[in-house]
Amino acid sequence: MSHVPIFLLGLLGATLAGPAQRAAHVAGCVTVCEVARAHAPPQIEDRWFAEDKMRHFAMAFATTSFGHAGARALGADADVATAIGAAATIVASIGKEVYDRRTGGIFSARDLVWDAAGIVLGVIMLENAR
Repeated sequence: MSHVPIFLLGLLGATLAGPAQRAAHVAGCVTVCEVARAHAPPQIEDRWFAEDKMRHFAMAFATTSFGHAGARALGADADVATAIGAAATIVASIGKEVYDRRTGGIFSARDLVWDAAGIVLGVIMLENAR
């Protein structure tokens, strides 16, 4: 689980970076996840493309958007609201994987990559909706 803080920092960097740097941060997150997965004990199959992955993507996108809307409703600036929505989604995403691991499932780095994609798309949409 030592890759989680590195992944979190990379995802925060991708969320707060400008458009030119965002792809590099996301690529770094994917690399960290794959290195951690390569050193993890063998687990059940975790495919890149599955119904579960689309749920992760959609929920991360929606949670980022709802977090932004909630922060705006409480009076936060648009940029701050976007950061709050993204940060809340990051915490929820990692928490979900920790929960899965503690209840007998797997900690899926691939789920986190799909979560990251949903967060990044949500941030891009929110930045361009202004």
